[in-house]
Amino acid sequence: MIQKYDLKSKLLDCDYVFTGEGSIDSQTAYGKVTSKVTHLAKLVNPKCKVIGLGGIVANDIKSLDIDAVFSITNGAMSIDESMQNASNLIINLSKNIAYLIK
Repeated sequence: MIQKYDLKSKLLDCDYVFTGEGSIDSQTAYGKVTSKVTHLAKLVNPKCKVIGLGGIVANDIKSLDIDAVFSITNGAMSIDESMQNASNLIINLSKNIAYLIK
């Protein structure tokens, strides 16, 4: 994926990278795409801020070198409920992050 989309060159001038997965947790550092994207972003562009998005977000993210993480869900809900509301959840989260970084 990294070579196919020439991610390295795209990261050179970016201010923010958004990456995500179902759970951002202790397993993230062991080969998940989020950790690979984060590592590459920090390697080629140390000023770039990496923002992680996940359905479940662990408390301790320092070892992941992600600058901030946000849960896509906005409270306790079942997987079915979160999937049915995915569009609205992502839109609301995106608006809140945009307010933060503008």
